[in-house]
Amino acid sequence: MNTIKSSGRIALIDNIRGIIVIAFLALHAFWGNTQYDLPEWITHNGHVADIPIMSFANIAIMDFGPVAFYFIIGLTIFMSFNKRVERDGKKAAYSRYLLRNAVLFSITKIILFVRSKVTGGDFLEWDNICSIAFVGFLLMLFMFDCIRKKPYVRLVLGIAVLAIYKLAYKQIMFLYSTNGGIGACIGFVGVVLITSYIAELARESILKHAILTFLLFIVAWLVSTTIEKPDFSDYNMAYMVMCLFGLNLVYFIFSIIDKFFLKGKEIPIIAPLGKSLIFFLYLTFITDAIKYFMDPLSLTQSSISFFVCLFAYLIIGYFFGKKKIIVKL
Repeated sequence: MNTIKSSGRIALIDNIRGIIVIAFLALHAFWGNTQYDLPEWITHNGHVADIPIMSFANIAIMDFGPVAFYFIIGLTIFMSFNKRVERDGKKAAYSRYLLRNAVLFSITKIILFVRSKVTGGDFLEWDNICSIAFVGFLLMLFMFDCIRKKPYVRLVLGIAVLAIYKLAYKQIMFLYSTNGGIGACIGFVGVVLITSYIAELARESILKHAILTFLLFIVAWLVSTTIEKPDFSDYNMAYMVMCLFGLNLVYFIFSIIDKFFLKGKEIPIIAPLGKSLIFFLYLTFITDAIKYFMDPLSLTQSSISFFVCLFAYLIIGYFFGKKKIIVKL
């Protein structure tokens, strides 16, 4: 990892990324090695159909988590890559992109190896960050000029990828392992491509973003009611589409807040967390490992763990913000 001064950032994206860091921390603090059960509308249990507000989506709040990473990636990846090509040239941009994902995958495997030795877990476990790196490699196939410079082409390709994911689901998910595995990465690529189009449209006007959000609602509803129910445990196509709708809805709401209230400004302390997203995800893995050495936690213990870690994160975020520092690969 290297430390650089921040510049040319989009405050809205960094604010959302910072909130995701806190949500990820909360998920790891309150879910796992605990003595209590979380409400069905929050946790990964696949039994939300009887809850009116969640019956349409058929997935719980936590279930949006895995796809949220790829939604965030899709908001900036092609824009960032295009800027790097303009600044450093294609060869340097491609080389750095490949190296970054290779390092990301390697660091994750090292952490999993250490954790397996400490906790007795499986070194071969396919972690969420393994998927992020692997999806990064797959996205190289879509970095040609005729694709990365044309949002409509990325939209069509994203829809096509999700269609193929649905049609060849059984064959693709043969590659399944924990956290969605290699198979689910195909669907995640479709999410990134479609999200990149959403990002372009959202930057044009809130009205266009609102219309797109409504259309996504219609598509998600049709898929859920006529093709298949969203299922987090299977990472099926309907799950990907429903997460796209839900996450875009959140993005649309934050866009309104950003335009009329924040006026394009960063949220102090929160935005610096988002700028160093991967760093804090790794930090969360380290804090999460502590739970393996404790008896199942009570709600009070989980709450204390969460607020202590949150306080530490906010202190780091304050320092990063004050010094205008980003920690990234």
